Amino acid sequence: MPKRKPKDNIRLGDKVKLVKCYEARSGKYDGVVFEVTSEPWDVCGSQVVTIASPEKRFPLFATEFLERVS
Repeated sequence: MPKRKPKDNIRLGDKVKLVKCYEARSGKYDGVVFEVTSEPWDVCGSQVVTIASPEKRFPLFATEFLERVS
């Protein structure tokens, strides 16, 4: 399996949506916009951040599965 490239453009305060992950494919979070609530950091070779919305908070989420929205 090829190593996934981290998204260096994801930063604190960005608005993002979930893409290409189990949570995104489930449809449960369609249309939900999350706010990045931490600076990115490295966990076992993956770049991760904390994200939150009024409905849900993820204390750790890989940036490779996030896409910035305007």
